[in-house]
Amino acid sequence: MNCDTEDCNYNHLEEFIREQVHNSKVNKIKINNPPKNDWINKNIIDMINLRNDLWTQTKMNPLDINLKKKFEKQRDQVRTTIRKEKRKYYYALFQSNFNHPKKLWELINSLALNKVKNSGAPPKLMSDSGLITDGNAVCDLFNVFFSSVGSDLANQIPNSYHVDTSNVLMYDNKFSHETTLDQFLPCNVDEISKIIDDLDSNTSTGLDGISTKAIKCLKNIIIYRLTNCINTCLTRGVFPDTLKVAKVTPIYKSGCKTDPSNYRPVSVLPVISKIFERVLYTRLNAYLVEKNFLNDRQFGFRSQSNTLAAAVDLITNIKINIDQKSLALGIFIDLKKAFDTYSRDDRGRSKGLESVE
Repeated sequence: MNCDTEDCNYNHLEEFIREQVHNSKVNKIKINNPPKNDWINKNIIDMINLRNDLWTQTKMNPLDINLKKKFEKQRDQVRTTIRKEKRKYYYALFQSNFNHPKKLWELINSLALNKVKNSGAPPKLMSDSGLITDGNAVCDLFNVFFSSVGSDLANQIPNSYHVDTSNVLMYDNKFSHETTLDQFLPCNVDEISKIIDDLDSNTSTGLDGISTKAIKCLKNIIIYRLTNCINTCLTRGVFPDTLKVAKVTPIYKSGCKTDPSNYRPVSVLPVISKIFERVLYTRLNAYLVEKNFLNDRQFGFRSQSNTLAAAVDLITNIKINIDQKSLALGIFIDLKKAFDTYSRDDRGRSKGLESVE
């Protein structure tokens, strides 16, 4: 591999980041008093201290009935007050995040009683040749299954159900080969800096072992090299192969635990790939919006749009049909492995996407 190739360019960047992480000094701060919950205020702390004092006195005077009653009353008041303040705290959180479904679900999951903890790959798995107990063989079987399940299902679809997508966009005639996106605009240090700042610090690391926290701490040191690397890839229209390799974790859904089909894969890419992805998304999305390529009823994966907007649109159309004394027909389809069964060769073949060279 030549040293001026994109992979080699990124490999140099990755080695530089690893070197900086290795040379960085980690200061561990010991916290004597663990942080309290956000709904615990000064009033509750004073009530807790009084309860603890009464408990100590009760232990020293076990025959004092009045003292015991005081302790029990204070204990109950502490419990009631904490529950009340906790309820008020989460009510305010739900109200403030009412229009943010992702944050709402994070809140709901944080309050779930039966939190499912993933234990990783199972110790054994059933294959066509029998039961597999070797750890490496189990991982290999998962890899083969996840990478082939989409194409296997697609091959089972009758040819009569296949749709010719070559003329999908000709109806609206919105897209034309006269306007092509043959080059992305370069990024700058300020854009990359903001993307890094917006990254979630609590995400898992990819196979490279470089964490989001490390990238944020080293931002000022690596940002110029990272910006140059991304611009090189944008100019040449390539993406480093190293950033395409993901760490895949099988998550158990339900059913027999030795059946690989009862697991779903969760892929974790390197943190740097997420920065690349945001740069590409910003440019490609702006181009598609400018050319009016996206359908007005494309509610998913768009800014200022969500499932609530889709529900409102559906209800509005049903109401219009009812007012006009017309029939309203709804077809709801749940496709199994829909994205996986879609051929990669067909993505981008349709009219319009061909203009993104």
